[in-house]
Amino acid sequence: MSKFQFMKLKLGPIFKKTWLLVKKGCRILVSLFGVISLCLTICLGFETLHMNKLSEKLNRQTYELNKSEKISKERSQANKVALWKLDGSTDLKELENKYADSHMLAVPFKIVNKSNLPVYDVVVISVVTDLNGVTVDKLIEGYGRDRPIDMPEEKHYTYSRILPPGSEEGIVHGWGSGMNKTDELVVFFKDVTGTVWYRSNNGYLEKIGSEEKMMSILNKLGILASDLSVFSNFKD
Repeated sequence: MSKFQFMKLKLGPIFKKTWLLVKKGCRILVSLFGVISLCLTICLGFETLHMNKLSEKLNRQTYELNKSEKISKERSQANKVALWKLDGSTDLKELENKYADSHMLAVPFKIVNKSNLPVYDVVVISVVTDLNGVTVDKLIEGYGRDRPIDMPEEKHYTYSRILPPGSEEGIVHGWGSGMNKTDELVVFFKDVTGTVWYRSNNGYLEKIGSEEKMMSILNKLGILASDLSVFSNFKD
């Protein structure tokens, strides 16, 4: 037996055993790398999900902020128009006396436009309420066919085509107080962009939209466009 054959015979089992151990170790390393890769994939998935939720939240906040800014800008002029009753006005005494002589109840008021631009098609309407806010829906429900705003001798509204910056006083026919209810005022008006607004007796501002929609509401109250044309200002 040669020396080479002897070494092969002696060391062969050792090499074989070593090779098997190396192969087993490689398989363990491959499995370990697979587990590590899976863990990294899961972690990356959770991180991506977290980032997506964060991005969605940020987009939602940005949308709400833009929406709020848009609404604020849209309402910028309308927010500066206000209306309230007057307890007494020297300028309107003659008109109040005229109403008294005709046995009509006069409700004097003041309307203010604090913006730098005029508003248009201003319709002031008197309502009788317990001071709760009279929304547009309540206005339509409470007045109209059974309780018309526009009657031959009693027009419970007044109109002005334009209200420039500043303030004006006017007078409107009231309903009379009683049963814990008083005469209050509501107003429709159109801003410079052509958007129509409604302010209730408690100051709540409601967007109507188009002039056509406003006229549709007024028609339900018994007020026609031709009825408005007879007014030149709030004192008529």
